[in-house]
Amino acid sequence: MSKKIPTLIDVAKKCNLSIATVSRALSGTGYVSEKSKARIQLEAKKLGYIVNSKAKGLRKGASRTLGLIVEDITVLDFAIFVDSVCRTASKNGYKVIVCAANEDEHLESDAISLLISSRVDGIIAIPTSRNIALWKRALEHKIRLQFVDRSVLELKNVPVIMSDHKSAGLEVANYFIEKKCKNVLYLLPNLVHSGRLLKDGVLEAYKKASLKIRSDQIVILSEHRMPETNSIYKELMNRKIDGVFYGSYTIANAMLRESLKNGGMTTKNIRCIAYTDRSWIGGASQGISILDNDFEKLGRLSVMNVLRDLAEGRQITSRGLSSVKVRPTFHKKDSGHQS
Repeated sequence: MSKKIPTLIDVAKKCNLSIATVSRALSGTGYVSEKSKARIQLEAKKLGYIVNSKAKGLRKGASRTLGLIVEDITVLDFAIFVDSVCRTASKNGYKVIVCAANEDEHLESDAISLLISSRVDGIIAIPTSRNIALWKRALEHKIRLQFVDRSVLELKNVPVIMSDHKSAGLEVANYFIEKKCKNVLYLLPNLVHSGRLLKDGVLEAYKKASLKIRSDQIVILSEHRMPETNSIYKELMNRKIDGVFYGSYTIANAMLRESLKNGGMTTKNIRCIAYTDRSWIGGASQGISILDNDFEKLGRLSVMNVLRDLAEGRQITSRGLSSVKVRPTFHKKDSGHQS
């Protein structure tokens, strides 16, 4: 027989007090003497009673819950982003419902619908460019939206916080140019937003330096087909490159595995830079420089923006900022050619 879940009535009976008094003590509303409050909290703990925060929030007109829709949470950058959002929300008295959409419009649709029905106060999302009707429905339900790392054309009023991908591409290309690397490979993700902006930054750097970059120096890789990296790796090794830029964690991790497996690409003769979080252990152990996309900061700023607008009663930001860009930080390695 399953154990009965304790209720407010059980706590009231145990304390020999009215339900109203116990409710005030556990919800923190209304007056209850400190002595009675301490006794009620102790008995509630002994019984294993847990306050229904959702019901409490709905009575107050706010759930004190945020929704988070993110890509693949097994990827380091997104895992760090999720952790940052949850930690920041918790510090400010909010819970987070995390949904993984994996760039799938159907999974994203299910996630948006779930969060609307859960009456969250705000949704932080790395959105696809689809499900426009559902996003508009969320706004109709007075849910505060915050997009991260990409904007949606049909929802121009929703604020965006993103990594400055173009600056990242510009900075890494300038580094290779400064080091007089002649045969650099830029392995960029096929993601519409980050991949395109990284490429724009790289091309701008070469143009400003009055240098030509060959079309075969920029290789676009599918982040969902990383098993193909074995053949790509062998092809790259035949080119005798002197520099390589991994445009995402997924690419960097996959290519590093091939490097270690084949014993070919090392930082002794090739300058390697990865566009990922600075905590990536694999890269650090191999002397790979990191261009930190700072997803921890993206998560923290996203939550604080949502909470600020909720506190000020704004559904969509009125600060006049269509987007906020977080610049990457370059962590150079000094081993071998990484100086």
